[in-house]
Amino acid sequence: MKAGTRLIKNTDFNVSIICLAFKDPEKTIKAVNKAKLACGSLSIETIIVDNASTQKSSSILRQSCPNAILIENHENLGFARGMNCGLKIARGEYALLLNSDVYALDNSIELLYKCLTSSQSGQKKEDKRQKNNQIQTLLWQHLFLLILMVTRYAVF
Repeated sequence: MKAGTRLIKNTDFNVSIICLAFKDPEKTIKAVNKAKLACGSLSIETIIVDNASTQKSSSILRQSCPNAILIENHENLGFARGMNCGLKIARGEYALLLNSDVYALDNSIELLYKCLTSSQSGQKKEDKRQKNNQIQTLLWQHLFLLILMVTRYAVF
C-alpha cells in the first residue's frame, strides 16, 4: 500500500477536525471554533479527545461543543496515542490533527483542502505555474503552524 492511502474508502465529510484537550477547555473550544471557521464551506466533523481532564472540563466541552464527538480518556495518553483515538473513528476524507494551543487562520483549511484536491490534468502550462505559485504561497503562509507542532513535539 502506498503512503497516504486510506484504508477506509467511504467518507462522510471533507475534513475531520481532531483536537486534543487537556485541562483547559476554554483553549480547546477556541481552537476548535477557529478551525471550524477556517474550513469555510467544507463539510466537517469535530472530534475532541479529552486526555484525562477533570469531570468539570468534560462537562464544559460537552456543553460548548454539542455537535462534537467527545472521547474521554481515563488517563493522559499523550499526543500520538490520544490522536489515534480520534483517528480510529474519523470519517473525513482528510484529518486535521489539532492541538488546543494552535489556532487556524481564516479559510486556511479550506484553501489547503482545495489545493490538495484540485486536479491539474489538462490545464495549460501557465495555469499550472500559477496554481503552483498559489500552493507555495499558501504553504509558506501557514508554515508557522507546522513549525509550532514540530518544535513543540519533536525530540531533537
